[in-house]
Amino acid sequence: MKTAKMLIVSTSIAAGTFGILFLIFPHKMAASVGILLPVPEAVIDLGATYGGFEIGVALFLSYTVLKKQLRIGLIASTFILAGFGCGRLFGIMME
Repeated sequence: MKTAKMLIVSTSIAAGTFGILFLIFPHKMAASVGILLPVPEAVIDLGATYGGFEIGVALFLSYTVLKKQLRIGLIASTFILAGFGCGRLFGIMME
């Protein structure tokens, strides 16, 4: 179970870190992947999607570790990482 716990904790740290960075530095983070934020609504949406949501995911995963619900945390981590991977693969195929 140590491997499962490490995966959940590392996923939580990564999600939390990206979430905080997107909330604090939305323009820099967006620019790092070639996205411009021309209007305040775009900044707000980016902050909510990549900031708030990611922080929520990090908190949920941390909760599963603290409450020793590693199975739930591992399933959630698997779906989260698979979703990112599939989204990237789809984007690559479309481009």
